[in-house]
Formats: sequence, C-alpha cells, structure tokens
Amino acid sequence: MQREKSQNVEQLITSLTNQQDVFLRKSAALMLGELKDSRAVKPLVAALQDWSADVRFAAIEALGEIKDPQAVEPMLATLKDTIQVNLVATTNAIAKIGTQAVNSLIVAMNDHNPNIRLAAILVLGKIQDPRAVRPLFAMLKDQNTRVRLTAAESLEKLGWTPSKSDERIYWLFASQHWTELAKMGTDAVKLLVIALKDQDGSVRYGAVEALTQMGSKVGKPRSEPVKETIHLLVELKARNTLMSMWNITKDVLLNDVRSNDHDVIEHALYAFIGIGNSKILPELIKTLNRDGTRAMAEAYLNCGNTDLQSAASNWAKNHGYIIQMGSGAHPVSWGRL
Repeated sequence: MQREKSQNVEQLITSLTNQQDVFLRKSAALMLGELKDSRAVKPLVAALQDWSADVRFAAIEALGEIKDPQAVEPMLATLKDTIQVNLVATTNAIAKIGTQAVNSLIVAMNDHNPNIRLAAILVLGKIQDPRAVRPLFAMLKDQNTRVRLTAAESLEKLGWTPSKSDERIYWLFASQHWTELAKMGTDAVKLLVIALKDQDGSVRYGAVEALTQMGSKVGKPRSEPVKETIHLLVELKARNTLMSMWNITKDVLLNDVRSNDHDVIEHALYAFIGIGNSKILPELIKTLNRDGTRAMAEAYLNCGNTDLQSAASNWAKNHGYIIQMGSGAHPVSWGRL
C-alpha cells in the first residue's frame, strides 16, 4: 500500500511538469495536496511559477494541505507583482500551516514589497499567535496605508488593546479613527503631519478633519511639526482648518513674513489672502509698505479685497510703479484658498 502511494506521488510529480496539458498539471497538483506527501513540496513550489493561473492556484491549495513551513516564503513571493488574484488563497493556505509559519511571517513583515507585508499581516491575524503582537504593533507605523490598517485589524483579532497613550495614538492613526485621534491633542500632531502627505486622498482628508476638530489646541505654534502642519494645510488649500486654528496659523505665517526670504514672504502673504481673515489686513498692508515688491502689489490689487487694492495702488504710486488689474504674477483671491 505504501509502495503504491509512493508510485502515485512520483507519477503525479511527473504529470506536474507536463507542459502540453494544463488540466493534467492542475489535477496533479490538487491530488498531491490530498496525498500530503512532503516529496511534493519542491515540485509544487516550482509550479507556483506556472504560466497558467489555474495551475498556480492549485499549487497554492496543495501546499496549504501539505502544511510544510518551507513553502511559506515561496508562496508569499508569488504576491510580489500582484496582490489581487491569489491573495485570499495564499493567505488561507499559509494559515493552514499554523504556528509553524509564524517566524517566517514575522520576517516577511520587513519585506520592501507592501504586498508581501500585507499578506503576512493578514495571515498572522488568522493564526492569532501571541508572538506576533509586538511585530504587528510595529506595522502600525508602516508607510503604506493598507498595511497599517490591516495591522490594526490583525491586532484586534489577537485580542490586543493599547495600554499606553503612545500605543493608542498609533492604533488610532493606523485604524483611521480621526475623531478619536483629534482628542489626543498635541501628541498626535506628528502623525497627522505624516497623514497630510499620504498618497491616499481619504487619509489626507481624515487628517485635515482631525486637525479641524483639534482647532487651536494643536500646540506651540513654532514647533517644527506644527509649522510643517500649517504649510501642508496651505498646500492642501484647507482653508476651514487653517481658520479653525487661526492663532497658530497666524503665528506660523507671520514668522514666515518676517523672514529675509522674499519667496517665503510672498508665499505666506498669498496664504493669508487665500484664507481671507480680515483681522490680518493691517499686517498685510504693513508688510507691503515695508518689504513690498511689484509682484506682491499686483497680487494685492487682483485679490478682490478693497483695502488691499487701495494699499497696492498707494504703494505703486509712492514707488513709481505702474500696476494693472489682471497682471499679477501670482494672483490669489481673497478668502478662496
């Protein structure tokens, strides 16, 4: 009986390499999975590179049935180029291997390819081995949005809950619980700055919403994270958020206005114009009279605010310039950031 089984395995391994018959290769792979013979692992791993998606899928299923931990890394490697087709099959197959796969999966979470990191995190959530808790927590800081979110979900499946303030901040950030993150105050600003740069538009929007809710409670206006936050919000044209934290917005941009760099000064002034808070008008006019340029005056003239238009006309007259409506070097409309 054992000899007959051995012959069957050898025949099926031979069939697995038959390049003329896709159905034969697929059937051979599935049958090898049913037989659960360790001799089939290497041939099935090779079949993961088959040109036929059906054969590749059958090889994944078979390796999951054999449950050899040596197959974990090769199966994860199949996800380098695409995350969609065999993601579910691959993660299910590796999950069948169970705790023997944990060490390989923890290593895979350091892979440069986000697809592989994601798959490893998904499987660890299914296996639910406590050894994965700390490595999964580290993935809450990953640069990839989906990786972070999946790590947070896997931690929940393992029964983990944050016990410290910094742990909670990272978990809220990864889980995209923006309202709760806003309640964490200044400590959350660094992560919100990261979120404002995220490639995922929904993450950027969530960060803006969180900052809006935080309002003037963000923190010291001249700290680097807060300065960067204001500059990013200007780039994102998040007028309502900048208004909600007006005192900080004003201090950061006024600090730019008082610099010796005309580009920095003009950028800050245009931001003020776009935000359109009338409380800043005296400072804008003062800056034009002190450090004005023709481009600045033309921007004032074309912004749609009568006070700035009048100030621009007076500045041009006093400095012997002729400035015209519609000719601003960097036209920006009042209150329309």
